[in-house]
Amino acid sequence: MAVERVRIWDLPTRLFHWTLVALIAFSWWSAEEEHLDWHLWSGLAILSLLIFRLLWGLVGSSTARFANFVRGPQSIVAYLKDMKGWR
Repeated sequence: MAVERVRIWDLPTRLFHWTLVALIAFSWWSAEEEHLDWHLWSGLAILSLLIFRLLWGLVGSSTARFANFVRGPQSIVAYLKDMKGWR
């Protein structure tokens, strides 16, 4: 039986997610240890990552674009009403 590989996220999106996780953990630690200068830089890095992700969601690869996975309110309501289609 052949297994078909399906790309879910591209490399920049994966790097964004894991870097965001690391920076949030670092921000928490730096706040607890009262390294407020590091905390500020970490917050600026998180802001930069979020701006990157917003831009990448508009112009990035097909697996990263918001238009390919964000649905409007009508399709969400239709999905919720159709319980047989839930997986």
